[in-house]
Amino acid sequence: MSPRVPALKPRKVIRTFQNAGYILDHIEGSHYYFTHPTDRTVHFSVPYHSGEMKRSTLAKILKQAKITLTEFLQHDP
Repeated sequence: MSPRVPALKPRKVIRTFQNAGYILDHIEGSHYYFTHPTDRTVHFSVPYHSGEMKRSTLAKILKQAKITLTEFLQHDP
């Protein structure tokens, strides 16, 4: 059984993706847009709002980023 996706603050999610090597492409309004370090066809956005991000939102972002929850949590600062 896979671990449950945690509810995290957007700032922590952004820092974790940066620690994992994802490249911050640009910021537009309240969304941070990232690209994969080797596969430029993989791109996704992380909403930067107050409060914690919904678990389902983070799960969808991880799927778009093509990274597992375990790999993501290994880069948690």
